[in-house]
Amino acid sequence: MAVSYVGSASNAANTAGLTLTIPAAAQVGDHAVVHWFGSSSTTLTNPSGWTQYDTGTIGNMIYRVLHKVLASGEPGSTITLTASVANKQAASVGVARGVDSTTPIAAVTPAEVAANTTSATRTNPSATLSAAAFCWSSVGTRAATTSLTGITAPSGWTEVQEALTAISGDCCGALAYRAASAGSVGGDDWT
Repeated sequence: MAVSYVGSASNAANTAGLTLTIPAAAQVGDHAVVHWFGSSSTTLTNPSGWTQYDTGTIGNMIYRVLHKVLASGEPGSTITLTASVANKQAASVGVARGVDSTTPIAAVTPAEVAANTTSATRTNPSATLSAAAFCWSSVGTRAATTSLTGITAPSGWTEVQEALTAISGDCCGALAYRAASAGSVGGDDWT
């Protein structure tokens, strides 16, 4: 079965409990990936049943990538992403069908950006794929005192979600996907 995009959702708020709704079009056996961004001064707690694939701190922002194969009752349900204190957070969930459930994620390669940078671009890290793959790309950014504007996915990627807290010191996250052939992928810019 070919891998295909099913749906996505996002949310952003200044809260300790950010909620995301898994798309109702998802089915049991589909693969869901959460891309979560928040303040580096908080501790994040994963929702029950989700596997943490990657986490890290970049400047004043913490990010986390979670995933799971959806089970009965999960399509259309709401999950809560919990932080130790209220903070400006943004998160997206993307769902794909036909993903290999034994190795659903081949690589996560975060791109470090200097804290409080004024750069208008964020470069996708490069990765080498050994076979054709369905790829997710996400970007998160925080501004210490100014509002952020929207983010545009690199050429060839389909942006499916964007979440912005819309308050001073914004947190913004965006999610995009693309199918890629074996070989190099990435090295392109979000703007």
